[in-house]
Amino acid sequence: MVRKRKGFWIVVLLALFLSSSLAWAGNVDTYGIGAKATALGGAFTARADDFSAMYYNPAGIAQLERPQVSLGSSFVNAAVSSEVNYKNDYDYRNGKYVKDDTQLLVYPHGGVVYPFQIFGKKAAFGVATYVPYGLWLRWEPDPRVNAGAYNTYESWYYRVVNAAPTFAIQLTKRLYLGFNVAFGNSHSGVKRRIYQSPRVLAAGAGFSQAFSQFSLFLPTSTASDISAGLVLFQDPQIQQMAITLGGLTPAQLAALLAGVQAGNPAAISQFNTLLQTFSAASPDFASAMLSIKATPLVANLKDGKMKTSAVDDFNWSWNVGLIYKIRDNLQIGLCYRGLTKTRFWLRTHVYDGKGNRVDSVKGHTWVDHPDQFQAGIYWRPFKKLHLEFDITWTNWQRIDHYKVEWNHPLLYDYFYNGLVKKGVDPKLAREFAKNAIGDKENFKRNWRNTIQYRFGAEYELFDWLALRAGYYYDPTPIPEKTSDATWPDADKRTFAFGTGLKLLGGRLLVDTTYQFTMTDGRRIIGWGDSVNLNDTYGSEEEHPEAQMVGRGYVHNITVTLTYMF
Repeated sequence: MVRKRKGFWIVVLLALFLSSSLAWAGNVDTYGIGAKATALGGAFTARADDFSAMYYNPAGIAQLERPQVSLGSSFVNAAVSSEVNYKNDYDYRNGKYVKDDTQLLVYPHGGVVYPFQIFGKKAAFGVATYVPYGLWLRWEPDPRVNAGAYNTYESWYYRVVNAAPTFAIQLTKRLYLGFNVAFGNSHSGVKRRIYQSPRVLAAGAGFSQAFSQFSLFLPTSTASDISAGLVLFQDPQIQQMAITLGGLTPAQLAALLAGVQAGNPAAISQFNTLLQTFSAASPDFASAMLSIKATPLVANLKDGKMKTSAVDDFNWSWNVGLIYKIRDNLQIGLCYRGLTKTRFWLRTHVYDGKGNRVDSVKGHTWVDHPDQFQAGIYWRPFKKLHLEFDITWTNWQRIDHYKVEWNHPLLYDYFYNGLVKKGVDPKLAREFAKNAIGDKENFKRNWRNTIQYRFGAEYELFDWLALRAGYYYDPTPIPEKTSDATWPDADKRTFAFGTGLKLLGGRLLVDTTYQFTMTDGRRIIGWGDSVNLNDTYGSEEEHPEAQMVGRGYVHNITVTLTYMF
């Protein structure tokens, strides 16, 4: 009976932070490296004939005949809309349909390739820099407008490859091999508001009101116990416990509580003795009393903010690729992009409802950026027409879960100092503050592996102008059960159109692309289907349920300049 009550309060505290996960999700994609490959829908593994081969297939740079330098950037504008509604036993809210207001995102890229011969074989060395994936979303932070702000109102995630030194060689007349190591860093973060249910707020208000009634004429510790007891005794189950264990009739208990509320010294003394007896006989009752005393501290966090940023200053991965020329106009390519093991260093700041910072902690976690396998075929049915088809497999299943470890329990100082001020024994306050949130958090993800289908076509309209188009389908790896507003990911369709210009007698190449990504209809997370969303809006005993509807568009303009020596 009392154990259930204890569980409620502890879970309430935990629920404040269990949805504070970082922004690792499926929709982390810059939608292409380099304007040429992007225009072809990323179907570039078998062709791989510019600097971006160092990402799509390192073997490709061995095909290049002349030294070249490439420089460019992608300019990405996300227009993602979502609506989050929630309800529990004590509260409900229908959020409005809100659109992210992220500013234009800029992802630079570039590379240098130097071909040469070794042992009579064509070879090349190159170095590239690029952003293999990344996105930034920012929503309306006011929870009265955007109910999803309690889960997330801003999130970001990206990896920057600072240098990817690459070596490729032509092993035989038809077979090319390439390899590189990509050195980079990764950044992630999330901001959200803190939700408190009316039940928590009412308990906090009840404690504060009762405490003020007795704090003027009783020792702080005694006043704290009595006020917490009055709040706790509002529960009929606790009243029955007093009747059974305290030897009181219902009428006697009612009279006792009325006397305490009226400030009768004899009633207060008897009630205090009753509380001490119950606390000594039942550790669960004592824990429930302590939790009640903590509720005003919890209530003060209502509509506060929690901001987490994470950085991995150095990580690396490796790519290996093959190209085999079946005929002069037909070739296939294979590329494996290895996983990136990362250790993110985190910093979390917590603010109360008035905007005061109440805690700041550091921590770390390990997350693997998943490995990929891409295979493709490149065919020129006649000289001016180029056709390409790729399949990309991503091992998202590696993201089953991750664990965050803090350097000390989150909000430890906030709860400890607050409880001590209320007269709680420092030893008990220390134990409560240590266990309320803890110094470790486990986040379930259970993502699914995905397969992308990519198509690209190019037609050389003139010697100096090529027209390109591409398409690919990208299913989300995130199941409904672990979906949330941090990244409202959905199945996506991407279309691209681009041009390739040859200037200065073919020495300067100007590649441009416009790419449009849209969700495959609306993604609807039904009431109660996502545990990550549900946990945001109350404890398990409050039976929280949430619903989310999301859709979006992403516009991407990419320009790449290449100078050939």
